[in-house]
Amino acid sequence: MNQIEKLFGQFDNIWKNKEEMIESFEQIIKEELGMVPSIIKEMEKRPEMLIHELLSMYYTTRPKSLDAKTAELVALSSAVANKSEGCISVHYDAALKCGATRDEILDVILISSVMAKAGVLATALGKYREKEER
Repeated sequence: MNQIEKLFGQFDNIWKNKEEMIESFEQIIKEELGMVPSIIKEMEKRPEMLIHELLSMYYTTRPKSLDAKTAELVALSSAVANKSEGCISVHYDAALKCGATRDEILDVILISSVMAKAGVLATALGKYREKEER
């Protein structure tokens, strides 16, 4: 058996317990966020994609170089810039739970909003300039 076959054999063993794995991840998420986001519940229909997403979320939201509060403020900032109401709510509460103050959260929201607006303007005005130069 070559290395690739061994690796996929290990994946097959993981898939045998996919329901348990998803349930465990959801329990961790519920403990940390106080709820399980709807995107996760909907993705249960595609467990092969959900497990990949859960692993990615789990490790990405626990960075080695940032403390939990900073990581949640970054997540909140991204949620604001992406206009994701559900994520804003989840990460607002999670930031508070990690020790962020309401004043810090307000600053993050304001900075993120300005940066999102700047990105929209830069893209739109760049396209405008491109069209005008023709």
